[in-house]
Amino acid sequence: MKQIGPAEKAVEAAAAVLKSRKGKLSNVYKAAKADGCNIDAIKSARHQDRLDHLQVTQDYVETGRVLRLMESPLATQFSLFNQPAWPEPVSIALAGHAAGKRGDDINTCPHTPGSENDSIWRENWRKGQNETVETLDA
Repeated sequence: MKQIGPAEKAVEAAAAVLKSRKGKLSNVYKAAKADGCNIDAIKSARHQDRLDHLQVTQDYVETGRVLRLMESPLATQFSLFNQPAWPEPVSIALAGHAAGKRGDDINTCPHTPGSENDSIWRENWRKGQNETVETLDA
Protein backbone atom coordinates (compact mmCIF):
# COMPACT_ATOMS: atom_id res chain seq x y z
CA MET A 1 0.00 0.00 0.00
CA LYS A 2 2.89 2.35 0.74
CA GLN A 3 4.04 2.08 -2.87
CA ILE A 4 0.62 2.53 -4.50
CA GLY A 5 0.06 6.14 -3.42
CA PRO A 6 3.35 7.52 -4.77
CA ALA A 7 3.01 5.44 -7.93
CA GLU A 8 -0.49 6.84 -8.57
CA LYS A 9 0.78 10.40 -8.00
CA ALA A 10 3.62 9.83 -10.45
CA VAL A 11 1.19 8.57 -13.08
CA GLU A 12 -1.14 11.53 -12.52
CA ALA A 13 1.76 13.97 -12.86
CA ALA A 14 2.91 12.26 -16.06
CA ALA A 15 -0.67 12.34 -17.40
CA ALA A 16 -0.88 16.09 -16.77
CA VAL A 17 2.39 16.67 -18.65
CA LEU A 18 1.23 14.42 -21.48
CA LYS A 19 -2.10 16.27 -21.76
CA SER A 20 -0.28 19.61 -21.93
CA ARG A 21 2.18 18.41 -24.57
CA LYS A 22 -0.59 16.81 -26.65
CA GLY A 23 -2.36 20.18 -26.60
CA LYS A 24 0.79 21.90 -27.86
CA LEU A 25 1.24 19.26 -30.58
CA SER A 26 -2.39 19.71 -31.61
CA ASN A 27 -1.78 23.44 -32.01
CA VAL A 28 1.31 22.78 -34.13
CA TYR A 29 -0.73 20.46 -36.39
CA LYS A 30 -3.49 23.09 -36.66
CA ALA A 31 -0.94 25.71 -37.74
CA ALA A 32 0.54 23.29 -40.28
CA LYS A 33 -2.93 22.54 -41.65
CA ALA A 34 -3.62 26.28 -41.92
CA ASP A 35 -0.40 26.52 -43.96
CA GLY A 36 -1.82 23.93 -46.38
CA CYS A 37 -0.07 20.82 -45.09
CA ASN A 38 -1.74 17.41 -45.32
CA ILE A 39 -1.66 16.36 -41.67
CA ASP A 40 -2.64 12.73 -42.37
CA ALA A 41 0.26 12.42 -44.84
CA ILE A 42 2.68 13.93 -42.32
CA LYS A 43 1.56 11.56 -39.57
CA SER A 44 1.71 8.56 -41.89
CA ALA A 45 5.17 9.46 -43.18
CA ARG A 46 6.53 10.04 -39.67
CA HIS A 47 5.09 6.72 -38.49
CA GLN A 48 6.53 4.80 -41.44
CA ASP A 49 9.93 6.44 -41.01
CA ARG A 50 10.12 4.98 -37.49
CA LEU A 51 9.57 1.46 -38.87
CA ASP A 52 12.08 -0.81 -40.60
CA HIS A 53 12.47 0.82 -44.03
CA LEU A 54 12.89 -2.46 -45.88
CA GLN A 55 9.69 -3.76 -44.31
CA VAL A 56 7.81 -0.59 -45.30
CA THR A 57 9.03 -1.04 -48.87
CA GLN A 58 8.04 -4.70 -48.88
CA ASP A 59 4.59 -3.79 -47.54
CA TYR A 60 4.12 -1.39 -50.48
CA VAL A 61 5.21 -4.10 -52.90
CA GLU A 62 2.72 -6.53 -51.32
CA THR A 63 -0.01 -3.87 -51.46
CA GLY A 64 0.71 -3.50 -55.17
CA ARG A 65 0.44 -7.26 -55.64
CA VAL A 66 -2.98 -7.28 -53.98
CA LEU A 67 -4.11 -4.28 -56.04
CA ARG A 68 -3.06 -6.14 -59.22
CA LEU A 69 -5.06 -9.17 -58.10
CA MET A 70 -8.04 -6.84 -57.58
CA GLU A 71 -7.39 -5.41 -61.07
CA SER A 72 -7.31 -1.94 -59.54
CA PRO A 73 -5.97 0.90 -61.68
CA LEU A 74 -3.86 1.93 -58.67
CA ALA A 75 -1.66 -1.09 -59.32
CA THR A 76 -0.33 0.42 -62.53
CA GLN A 77 -0.68 4.18 -62.06
CA PHE A 78 2.27 6.33 -61.07
CA SER A 79 4.57 3.31 -60.51
CA LEU A 80 3.69 3.53 -56.81
CA PHE A 81 3.87 -0.15 -56.09
CA ASN A 82 6.68 -1.45 -58.30
CA GLN A 83 9.19 -3.87 -56.87
CA PRO A 84 12.46 -1.98 -56.30
CA ALA A 85 15.61 -3.32 -57.91
CA TRP A 86 17.17 -4.77 -54.73
CA PRO A 87 20.62 -6.33 -54.78
CA GLU A 88 20.27 -10.12 -54.89
CA PRO A 89 20.97 -10.92 -51.23
CA VAL A 90 18.39 -8.34 -50.16
CA SER A 91 15.71 -9.52 -52.58
CA ILE A 92 16.28 -13.13 -51.53
CA ALA A 93 16.07 -12.19 -47.84
CA LEU A 94 12.86 -10.21 -48.40
CA ALA A 95 11.30 -13.04 -50.41
CA GLY A 96 12.13 -15.56 -47.69
CA HIS A 97 10.83 -13.27 -44.97
CA ALA A 98 7.57 -12.64 -46.83
CA ALA A 99 7.11 -16.38 -47.42
CA GLY A 100 7.66 -17.08 -43.75
CA LYS A 101 5.17 -14.42 -42.68
CA ARG A 102 2.58 -15.79 -45.12
CA GLY A 103 3.08 -19.27 -43.71
CA ASP A 104 4.40 -20.79 -46.91
CA ASP A 105 6.08 -24.17 -46.53
CA ILE A 106 9.84 -23.78 -46.03
CA ASN A 107 10.34 -26.41 -48.74
CA THR A 108 9.03 -23.95 -51.35
CA CYS A 109 12.44 -22.25 -51.24
CA PRO A 110 13.33 -21.70 -54.91
CA HIS A 111 17.11 -21.87 -54.38
CA THR A 112 19.48 -24.81 -54.69
CA PRO A 113 19.60 -26.66 -51.37
CA GLY A 114 22.81 -25.90 -49.46
CA SER A 115 23.63 -22.81 -51.52
CA GLU A 116 24.26 -19.40 -49.97
CA ASN A 117 21.01 -18.11 -51.46
CA ASP A 118 19.17 -21.08 -49.95
CA SER A 119 20.63 -20.25 -46.52
CA ILE A 120 19.67 -16.56 -46.82
CA TRP A 121 16.12 -17.41 -47.90
CA ARG A 122 15.60 -20.01 -45.15
CA GLU A 123 17.09 -17.81 -42.41
CA ASN A 124 14.71 -15.01 -43.32
CA TRP A 125 11.79 -17.43 -43.74
CA ARG A 126 12.36 -18.39 -40.07
CA LYS A 127 12.41 -14.71 -39.07
CA GLY A 128 9.09 -14.20 -40.84
CA GLN A 129 7.65 -17.27 -39.13
CA ASN A 130 8.87 -16.03 -35.73
CA GLU A 131 7.23 -12.64 -36.28
CA THR A 132 3.95 -14.33 -37.11
CA VAL A 133 4.18 -16.52 -34.00
CA GLU A 134 4.93 -13.43 -31.86
CA THR A 135 1.77 -11.73 -33.11
CA LEU A 136 -0.26 -14.82 -32.20
CA ASP A 137 1.24 -14.88 -28.71
CA ALA A 138 0.37 -11.21 -28.09
